[in-house]
Amino acid sequence: MGSVKLNEAVSADQPCLRRLDGKSIRRSSASGKSQTTTVASLEALLKLEIQSVHISPLKPRAHRIAALTALPTSEAERISEVVSDGMLPTVRQALSTNRFWTACHTKEFEKALLATMAMMEPKEPIPLAGFIEQTLFEATCFSLLGPTFQASRWYHDYARVSSSLPSLRTGFGELISWRPWITDLDVARARLMKSLVAYLEEWWYADGLDRIQGISPLMEGVIKIAKEEELGVEQTSAILLLLIWESVQSISLTAVLLFSHLLSDSEAYAAISQEVR
Repeated sequence: MGSVKLNEAVSADQPCLRRLDGKSIRRSSASGKSQTTTVASLEALLKLEIQSVHISPLKPRAHRIAALTALPTSEAERISEVVSDGMLPTVRQALSTNRFWTACHTKEFEKALLATMAMMEPKEPIPLAGFIEQTLFEATCFSLLGPTFQASRWYHDYARVSSSLPSLRTGFGELISWRPWITDLDVARARLMKSLVAYLEEWWYADGLDRIQGISPLMEGVIKIAKEEELGVEQTSAILLLLIWESVQSISLTAVLLFSHLLSDSEAYAAISQEVR
């Protein structure tokens, strides 16, 4: 069978890996500070799955936050702790099946998705993956943040950062962030963060007495928790970016594969077209 690679989420210190024999796992290091663990046997993979309760998501999430935002590692780790301890219970509750439907999240998302597709007028053909990512990004931002965040204006910056995330999360990511020159990635990441800070600032410095127009109850709860935890406006903006990125990425790949299948299989395309009609 093929092997499965795991990043920093699984370190040599994890109890579930300490109990596996050396033939079942292989470890390699891309730099002095990161390690890749390869699970090379089915038995080891099953044991890892059973015992994965011991694996903490704090460090991998902190790495994602640092890569998305260019915030220092110490700030990213603090944000990751607040997300785990204070926000995930709220997010899980809000996205549970009953609450998700009754809160009309899907209706807002659907309206935003249709509006985004209707307004897109590309001057030349665009890849299917890019079309799906853009529509999902703009619809997600509208349904979560409301109309005051102009998602269409910031999509290209988001796409630049998102496409670079795998390399930024490798062992060389810290070296990249310390380079002495400024790249288009640095500019895109800075603009994206500034756009979210600007979105929050008026509400933030009004001590929460006002309400952001159109913001979803989910995101309103998130920013209130951030303020209660005494995070800054930039750190809270990082949380918004993380949640948007995870929302888009969680369905974009599945959507690309589904649409690719429908477009390449004439029978499936005809069947779904007939069903829609």
